[in-house]
Amino acid sequence: MRTRFRLGKEIRVLVLLVLPVSGCASVGGGAGSSSEALSAKALPTMELRIPRGVGDFRFQRLQVYDDPGLGAMYRFAGPDSLSADVFVYPGPDLDTSCALDCARAALKAEHEQMLAAFEQMKRNNTVKEFRLVRSEPLRRSEGAPWAIGHHLLFVVQRDAGPERSEWHVHYLPNMRLKVRSTYRETPSRVGAVAAFRAAVIGAFTAPVVPLPAAGRDSLFALLAGPWDWTTTVPNCGPRAQRFSFDAAGKEFVIRSDVPLDTAGTREVRYAILDAGPHLNRGAPHTIRMRMHDETRRTEKGEPVVWDLILESRERAVWRRNDWEEGATTRALLRCDRP
Repeated sequence: MRTRFRLGKEIRVLVLLVLPVSGCASVGGGAGSSSEALSAKALPTMELRIPRGVGDFRFQRLQVYDDPGLGAMYRFAGPDSLSADVFVYPGPDLDTSCALDCARAALKAEHEQMLAAFEQMKRNNTVKEFRLVRSEPLRRSEGAPWAIGHHLLFVVQRDAGPERSEWHVHYLPNMRLKVRSTYRETPSRVGAVAAFRAAVIGAFTAPVVPLPAAGRDSLFALLAGPWDWTTTVPNCGPRAQRFSFDAAGKEFVIRSDVPLDTAGTREVRYAILDAGPHLNRGAPHTIRMRMHDETRRTEKGEPVVWDLILESRERAVWRRNDWEEGATTRALLRCDRP
């Protein structure tokens, strides 16, 4: 009996790639607490994209936290065994309910939380010692999309020796973006992390090209090509999948150079049942299909069907027809994205 190619389910807590986030941290200040509140014209609402690379660093994996207030972490692998983590999480919204005094209070609270985290790691023997070497505001250049920022530099003592731990927090109009990197210090590594940090906001806030109308032909054209799960390491390496459609638009095919399941399957075919905005509320770019020789059934005894939902030109998810509302697989990212 053939082993079915299975897709894992997750309950998505927020949409990434195009990610408007709002809300003010309830830390000090409030609406009207400062005359320095920035206008929407000066700092427009952000839309984020997941860049395939930032300088010499390549996107490696994505972790979405269960608590929406914690947002998500994007890990990038760099030269000389370096890694850098980018955290994106809500507020405070500098354009509406939180002026700069409020944001500064929230930033101070973050500093205290980081220090408390290091203290906890010391108590848990995760680190032997730590020392705060530098705490300084980031200089904002004219036209930068962030309002305020701060740099913390720690020296952390572990069993293998001292490490440099850098934290850069940026407050954007409706979200926060934090960069973390911990490593054994050399001049080249310090320079590589500095170059990554300087380029990361521009890479994440590059304009997102909107999707065209949700017609069948445009959907097929946008989905054809190489894709990979956000959790695959290395991302878009040998385990990447290739999506294609037959000339008649009746069949969808997934191919891979490595097995897709424990049975050694390298090709999976689906019959296309329907496509268009009427299939899923809020997800106009949807293709509905059924796997050939499908044996799984819904609770009603009907063969399961799958919706492949294109959320942007670079991100897609699967949804099974009998899953609860909002449940999808983890995300797929297009491998030949800019």
